[in-house]
Amino acid sequence: MKIINVKINKIKVNSFSARDYSVDLEIDFNDGSNKQIMRHTLVDYPEMVAEHIFNDLKKMEKNIHMKFNGQEMFDNSVNIIMQNQENDKKKIINFLSAVKEKVEKIKSKKSVEGYMNMIKELNLLKVEL
Repeated sequence: MKIINVKINKIKVNSFSARDYSVDLEIDFNDGSNKQIMRHTLVDYPEMVAEHIFNDLKKMEKNIHMKFNGQEMFDNSVNIIMQNQENDKKKIINFLSAVKEKVEKIKSKKSVEGYMNMIKELNLLKVEL
């Protein structure tokens, strides 16, 4: 059995779409080497988005490290361990809640004044784990 330790290092807002109020998240993680993925998402439900981030990372890592013997895959030969998952999940939920709050403020903005500054502030949000 192959054991892969995965640690999320940082998540930041890469861009914001005013069309559907979604964000592109840049997720930096380490599974033995530093890697980065992008995730396009709505942040209406921070707990659910955080759960999906962890599940998607596990699934992606399992697929990367899965063994193939020519005819079948051995998915039980890989065990993905997310380091500090519970603690990191709380931090990510808090981060996504802050993102959601900023998006809600942008949605409710009635005047153009300050609109671009609000988007710039949103794009600067990040969490280091």
